[in-house]
Amino acid sequence: MTSSQHASNVGRGIELLHDPRRNKSTAFTEAEREGLGLTGLLPSGVEDEEAQVRRAQQQLGDKPTDLERYIYLIGLLDTDEVLFYKVIMSDPARFLPIVYDPTVGEACLKFGHIYRRPRGMYLSVRHKGRMAQVLRNWPVSDVRVICVSSGAGSWAWATWARTAWASRSASSSSTPPAPPCPRRDCSRSTSTSARPTRR
Repeated sequence: MTSSQHASNVGRGIELLHDPRRNKSTAFTEAEREGLGLTGLLPSGVEDEEAQVRRAQQQLGDKPTDLERYIYLIGLLDTDEVLFYKVIMSDPARFLPIVYDPTVGEACLKFGHIYRRPRGMYLSVRHKGRMAQVLRNWPVSDVRVICVSSGAGSWAWATWARTAWASRSASSSSTPPAPPCPRRDCSRSTSTSARPTRR
């Protein structure tokens, strides 16, 4: 595949920056910016992923509550999936309790207040009799994993993380995150061996 064919497949310019699966933000190199029509659409400085992770960690540290950190991380997932997983896996013991129990329970209770943008599909009893028609609105045709939930509790609210990873893993050999530590007093981990990589 030529570079021009690759660029046409992944989108260019602002469209590429709006695709969380492929957006690298400030980690796009000068050559990539020129080839993908990104010159002028990003700050001029080029950063590696480690610098991006450090900035995200600093911004998370400035948040006053775990719920604010949860909102930040969901926003990161919506803009740069690889960076999201790199941040989570930079310190799983610190961040998994934020994107999973116990913080996700509070997020579930305050869903109407913290909602930012849709993720996945929302099927209602109002759609009875035309589910197939509604499902055809999903923009991706090659769907390999479906996670269905009633949305009734924190387990349901947390399935976005599992589903997002499953969707990514369908075309990646990256190792999924470890499950959250079952103990609230578990020691902090700084292991980075399971961090996903960009394709």
